Amino acid sequence: MKTKTFFTFIHSEICSFIGKIFSCLKFRRVIVAFHVASFFFLSFIFTYSQAPKSFNYQAVARDNTGQVLKSQALNVKIGIMSGSATGTLQWEEIHEVTTNEFGLFTLRIGTEIKTGGEAPEFSAIEWNSTTHFLNVQVNNGSGYVDMGTTQLLSVPYALSASSVSDLKKLHILGPADQPADSAMFEVKNKDGQIVFAVYNEGVRIYVDTTGSKGPKGGFAVGGFSASKATPQEYLRVTPDSVRVYIDETISKGPKGGFAVGGFSASKGSTDLMHLNKDNYFIGHNSGSNITTGTYNSFFGYQAGMTNSTGSNNVFLGYKAGTANVGASENIFIGNESGLGNTSGSHNSFIGYQAGRNADGGHYNVFLGSNAGYNNTSDYNVFIGDKSGYANTSGHYNAFVGYLSGENNTEGTYNSFFGYRTGRNNTEGDWNAFFGFQAGYNNTLGEYNSFFGPNSGFYNTIGQNNSFLGYYSGFRSKTGSNNTFIGYRAGYSGTDASGSDNVYIGVNTGESNTTGHDNIGIGNLAGNSNTEGNYNVYIGTNAGTSNQTAHYNTMIGYLAGENTIEGFNTMVGYKAGQSNNSGDSQALFGYRAGWQNTGSRNTFIGTEAGYYSGSGGYNVYVGIAAGRSCTGHNNVFLGKYAGYGESGDNKLIIENNYTGSDNANNALIYGEFD
Repeated sequence: MKTKTFFTFIHSEICSFIGKIFSCLKFRRVIVAFHVASFFFLSFIFTYSQAPKSFNYQAVARDNTGQVLKSQALNVKIGIMSGSATGTLQWEEIHEVTTNEFGLFTLRIGTEIKTGGEAPEFSAIEWNSTTHFLNVQVNNGSGYVDMGTTQLLSVPYALSASSVSDLKKLHILGPADQPADSAMFEVKNKDGQIVFAVYNEGVRIYVDTTGSKGPKGGFAVGGFSASKATPQEYLRVTPDSVRVYIDETISKGPKGGFAVGGFSASKGSTDLMHLNKDNYFIGHNSGSNITTGTYNSFFGYQAGMTNSTGSNNVFLGYKAGTANVGASENIFIGNESGLGNTSGSHNSFIGYQAGRNADGGHYNVFLGSNAGYNNTSDYNVFIGDKSGYANTSGHYNAFVGYLSGENNTEGTYNSFFGYRTGRNNTEGDWNAFFGFQAGYNNTLGEYNSFFGPNSGFYNTIGQNNSFLGYYSGFRSKTGSNNTFIGYRAGYSGTDASGSDNVYIGVNTGESNTTGHDNIGIGNLAGNSNTEGNYNVYIGTNAGTSNQTAHYNTMIGYLAGENTIEGFNTMVGYKAGQSNNSGDSQALFGYRAGWQNTGSRNTFIGTEAGYYSGSGGYNVYVGIAAGRSCTGHNNVFLGKYAGYGESGDNKLIIENNYTGSDNANNALIYGEFD
């Protein structure tokens, strides 16, 4: 009968170089399996204890379909060869076995009568002299079938245990071609799960994540002594925590506390973790130069590496606080945060490279990537990426927002809140900027208050300005002592330099460039004023068309709306509204001087001088006095006095006019010579 033989030993890959380990172990096992296509399949286990004269051989018999052979009588011939699979036969014996209901049978190699081989007895086999091979032949009644021959890797060492003395020191060297992901040594639990493994580059310990309730669950490192008391745990790892216990008495030895180190091809070791009751250092070279400093917590590569005497510091991140030597009470969190600080104390830097080159400054708070990057001064608060980035000697500043105060170097007592607020301020002091890009271009300007998105955006050296509102004072560049309140109030033209202006309202004084000492209150009041000075615009659209004229006072809705000349006083709803070329007018009252285009008139009263055309040098006092009169040099006094009069140089005093004959109906009707 033709047979196809497949014979495999499942064994530890590291038996070839840890044989002496097995010689000292109390319990060992090797799992072996083989398959015969036309006969049966066997899987078996060797078990043996210390220095045996025989070893157990256990197998499960199956046919070529994988079915268990129950209650089957078998003869099993065992042969042991030395040197090679076809080498000298050292021992041969035959066992008669019967499988149980599970197909399992057990025999002990070395216990049967010798049927062949050069060794006089089983115990005389020299296991240490050379390699040995195991040959198995099985007979179920049809003759022996050779199952194959395979090398014994661990059994010979186990059987030679009695000739090996206890090891005083164990040295294990991994092979040069050991793969990085292949374990040199493994310990597995009953379920075949790795609990401990040694690799070429490190050690892995695995803890049951389901949470063991037993006293031996997790991973623990404890101490031992001659006493029988329960040993003190030093390190305990469980699914819910990691605990390290250290002796609270001060250790005088160089290895006090708890430390984890690394190794390399170079001589010496590198600390990766060092914990004691005075300092906690975790990371390559973190806190490696500590001398008298206490109560420090450093976590990260080279975190606090040069710190020697500094105390009460917390450095967290790659190279955080690397250069710190003796400074104390600092908190640096983030890669390279506070990297260059050597002597500054009481600082809190949080963020990537926050305060990276900062040195010598005290009581600073930097929060954000690159915040306070170059700071060397004190009492600053920078919050936001690159806020206060270039600050060196500036102190008592508060910058909050992305790029806020980024280029400030020497400016002090500034408060910038908002995206890119005060970004280009360099030496300006005592400024308060609140809002998106407020005071963006301020460089040397001082004592400014800008509140609102883009307020005071172009201001550079202007001082004592107060801008409140979206785009308020947007283009005011060098002007000082201005107060702009409202949307686009004092928005101004390019390079505006006007000073001492007060504009309150939407678009009030929007076009002002060089005009100074103006007051505009009300939406669009003085909206077109560019170079006009000493003007007062109060009321919606009051004086909205004036550009360059001076000394105007326009109070009331649409008062002097179209006036472009100066020295006018127009008070009242639409007072002098249509006057455009007239100057030196005094118009008081509801629609007083409405539609008048003349000059040097004095109209007092509701609709006084109403529709008076181009008439000038007139004095009209009273309700509708001089209404529709287009003459010049007239004096009209009283209600409707001079109503419709067309002449010049007239004096009319009357009240309650009811007709058109001023000469006959007026109390006084005269003509100036």
